Amino acid sequence: MRKFLVLILIFSTIVAFGQIREISRQAVDAQLFKLDKLGSYYLANKNELQKTDKKLNKICTWDEYSYGDISFVDVSDPMRILVYYKNFNKILFLDNTLSLLREPLSLDDVGFYSIGAVASSNFGGVWLYDNIETRLIQLDKNLNISIKGANLFSEIGDSQVVEILVGTNYIVLKTDNGQIVILDKFANFYSKLSVSPNASVCIDNGVVYFVDQSVLYLYDINRKQQSKLDLPVKNITDFVVSGSYIYILDDKSLITFEILP
Repeated sequence: MRKFLVLILIFSTIVAFGQIREISRQAVDAQLFKLDKLGSYYLANKNELQKTDKKLNKICTWDEYSYGDISFVDVSDPMRILVYYKNFNKILFLDNTLSLLREPLSLDDVGFYSIGAVASSNFGGVWLYDNIETRLIQLDKNLNISIKGANLFSEIGDSQVVEILVGTNYIVLKTDNGQIVILDKFANFYSKLSVSPNASVCIDNGVVYFVDQSVLYLYDINRKQQSKLDLPVKNITDFVVSGSYIYILDDKSLITFEILP
């Protein structure tokens, strides 16, 4: 039986889930940070995307001026990296050398004129959040609609979805007014969290993490458990949680922490 559950985080009831130990601190100049399943780093700064190793040695670079600044990068498939340019409503797919796999996809050309956010999906497809229909839509590799999710207006209202994060069994939408909407893998509503509009969000398997004002919050979707961890970092611009490690991008550094039991 599908559960329709609205969850409001009450931080006074959250307990800490461990301590952390700093592993490394490396100087970088970037606005976005991603980590792929092979351990490569990706740093986006305006219109440039760099792929590096763990020591920040450059492997390759993508640099495209004609579409403006990069809005979002999805490296869930290291052989098919998605780069989204929101201002031009275009998606580019790059290979593991950051070279174009195909011609840029103009969403206007395939009839999607008001897209809030995008993400990669399985088997060469892409997820789109349609602001007009207020629903998540999956296109297959041939750009045909393969999944059309439930209408989410009753949950999201007039707010705008600004990010899509895809986990193993869940999809997370972040809105501009501080909502995290959790969907099942078929894009149907599952639950919702209310957080700060400024919070940064990521998902690792069945756990949603978000950072707000130097505090890392955790919500285990399956267990419905909440916890938090204070971070010794200010001015956090992006972060990734992978296994027992936290990678935090601030205004001048990439900092790696290990989560201790």
